[in-house]
Amino acid sequence: MAKISTYPFPASPSLSDYVIGTDTNDSLNTKNFMISDILSLSGSSVYVPYIGATQDVDLGSNNLLVTNIVFNLGGTILDADGVEGTVGQVLSSQGPGLPPLWQDIGVLGYVPYTGATTDVNLGNYSIYTGGITFNNNGTIVDGNYVQGTLGQVLTSQGPGLSPLWQDVESLGYVPYTGATSNVDLGSHTLDTSSGIILSGATAPLMVNGSEGTTVQVLKSQGPGLSPIWANVSSIDNAYATVFNSVSVPSVNTFPASNVIDLSITSNNNITLQTTNIVQFAISGIYKITVNLSVINSSGSGHELKFFIRKNTPTLSVFVFDSKRNFYIDGNTTNNFSADYFVSVNSTDTLEFYFSPDSSTVSLLGLGSGPTYPATPSVVININKIS
Repeated sequence: MAKISTYPFPASPSLSDYVIGTDTNDSLNTKNFMISDILSLSGSSVYVPYIGATQDVDLGSNNLLVTNIVFNLGGTILDADGVEGTVGQVLSSQGPGLPPLWQDIGVLGYVPYTGATTDVNLGNYSIYTGGITFNNNGTIVDGNYVQGTLGQVLTSQGPGLSPLWQDVESLGYVPYTGATSNVDLGSHTLDTSSGIILSGATAPLMVNGSEGTTVQVLKSQGPGLSPIWANVSSIDNAYATVFNSVSVPSVNTFPASNVIDLSITSNNNITLQTTNIVQFAISGIYKITVNLSVINSSGSGHELKFFIRKNTPTLSVFVFDSKRNFYIDGNTTNNFSADYFVSVNSTDTLEFYFSPDSSTVSLLGLGSGPTYPATPSVVININKIS
């Protein structure tokens, strides 16, 4: 028999194979022993084959380290209580050093994501979802444990607060069909491409508290201003009387001039931009009639020039052919008048000037008396004629 080290390949043993050993009970003689006899010395229940085991394996305090566990033919796992678990139970850890147990997942604080059997309380945590689908009669309960009533909306109460079901009217809104209260836009604008429809025979259009009167129309007052109800005849009609009720001294003499301060009355589409500037709201041809009350306090006669300037502050723009020359004898008063036809555009302005050749010539205004009104120094009537 060759030495063991000279055998080139190991072979798989069987229970009937022999091994060489020393017999301690026979003067340490070397003998051949069958593998099956050696195994029987330790008791047949100590070892089981790793394939086709014939009894249970008890590792005691040792661990079983495996890559996978495969259950064949109805194999199960017994927990520390010797229980195999029931349908739906999970094997849950009891902590370090303790064996796991089969338990209902509901006991662990979980519910199935389909067909939940109890309420879910997230405490201080949030739920993130791609959507909420309500099946059957599912509802949302708000922070007051209220499901809401028909037509209410779920409204935020601010960061950190639960939303509440509320009537939309309580939030300052009204339904766009069948409104239950007035709509106040404040400083905001109603922008519509479909128009405004007034339904019914009693649906007025109110502007600044006025519904207008029969046959009146809505008239623009210009950018940034509310329109007004106006008579059709007044829309393209413009007129005004401007005047100065006191005397106007000649601070400047020719070639310098004096602008005339004015007040306004009986006006439509004509206003005073300042105390000496008349402004027009609509374009057209206007007839302007000027009446001057003039006094000369010197003994010799003098001349007074009157003219109109357009669209200040461009000093060189005078109304064409507007200068009129009036002569007044010494120590006298006299009334002079002049008529003009002036073409103006919307927002154009006019100013009125006089320039005497002596400071002794001025515009004379007279106060009222017990039986008569005051006499203005200047009266200018303006009327749109086309």
